Amino acid sequence: MTKRCFSSRQLYVLRNDIDIRMLIEKTLRIPCRMTEGCFRFLCPLCNGLDTAVNPKTNLARCFRCEKNLNTIDLVMLIRQADFVQSVRFLQSIHQKDSVCQDRGDLETISGTNPQIGSRLKLKTPSGKSDSGPCHIGKILGSILPPEHGGISEKRSAEYKLNKSVAVYQKADEDRIVKLEQQLEYLGRQIEKIVRTINVGLPAK
Repeated sequence: MTKRCFSSRQLYVLRNDIDIRMLIEKTLRIPCRMTEGCFRFLCPLCNGLDTAVNPKTNLARCFRCEKNLNTIDLVMLIRQADFVQSVRFLQSIHQKDSVCQDRGDLETISGTNPQIGSRLKLKTPSGKSDSGPCHIGKILGSILPPEHGGISEKRSAEYKLNKSVAVYQKADEDRIVKLEQQLEYLGRQIEKIVRTINVGLPAK
């Protein structure tokens, strides 16, 4: 029995994480244009422009051929490569994109990106080593800028006696929304790291 070169997870990532429109337009440089607000590209099978891409499924479709094309299919057709060569080509693209995105995220968080400045900086809580576990509240408190309502143990001092209950509730709701956004961001980063690790693992 022939051993599989790639895992199902690796192929899933390449089919879904690489933006098919960017692959068509920027990487494979397939002739394309916007027609009536819709992205069209030259079908590599019939050379027709009755085509479109679906961002939800990350698939390209030719309505003349009545065929759906994923990222691997397009690379095989345009580069005249076999399946293994096409997958390895997409892996190299995905790896470069992941490195660039991770570098950009780290620059944003650490404040080393000159275009963004020190807007976000991770701080080690006083008296704590940055190598050990830390409470999620303190992590979020270090990420959220003070002007955007970071976690504070002196919330009561921020309120004035002449403020109404509605103002208090609105402030609490704003804090909750911002915390949810930060948790969602952290979740996406964890998923990205897990995908990168899975792609780098040898197939079983």
